[in-house]
Amino acid sequence: MYETEVYPIISKSTRLPQKRFYSARAHSNPLSDSHFPVPISPSHVDYSLHYPQLFPSIGQAGSSKKIQFADVGCGFGGLFISLSTLFPETLMIGMELRDKVIEYVKERISSLRVANPGQYQNVYMMKSCLENHPTFEALTEKELEADPVVKLLSSATEEGQKVAGNGGQAFQAVFRCIVPTNQAS
Repeated sequence: MYETEVYPIISKSTRLPQKRFYSARAHSNPLSDSHFPVPISPSHVDYSLHYPQLFPSIGQAGSSKKIQFADVGCGFGGLFISLSTLFPETLMIGMELRDKVIEYVKERISSLRVANPGQYQNVYMMKSCLENHPTFEALTEKELEADPVVKLLSSATEEGQKVAGNGGQAFQAVFRCIVPTNQAS
């Protein structure tokens, strides 16, 4: 029996999960009935569960590798999954509120890892609400123009593609984490 017969959510041609089986209402409040565990801090995350080839055991959680890119409100993960091949040595995470969307992106990442050995090991998806952690500042126009990631915002995300296809304007909000002065090195 083929995997697609057992799991019809997996496409026969691409071997990736099919988005249509992961419906989610946009702008709903999924915080009340979530079944995904949310860590209370980065030090409470078992990175071996999310980046198994980079952190094969719990003991390696103190590794020098740190998450460098966070795609907050990433939707179906188009941007950060595209970035994972552009920056293969950079750990990145997608953050989203909707459970069904998170489930889809996790399946997509797993399928991409199986189909492309050695790739997509640097990405993971989690549930998050950024408003609870207001420690970010906006990049300047000069920084935005020099950043190779910003160029992908209009082409690698579904929302960016929709706006471009409709001839609309894109308004980007790009932030960096503010490092407290007592932690700066």
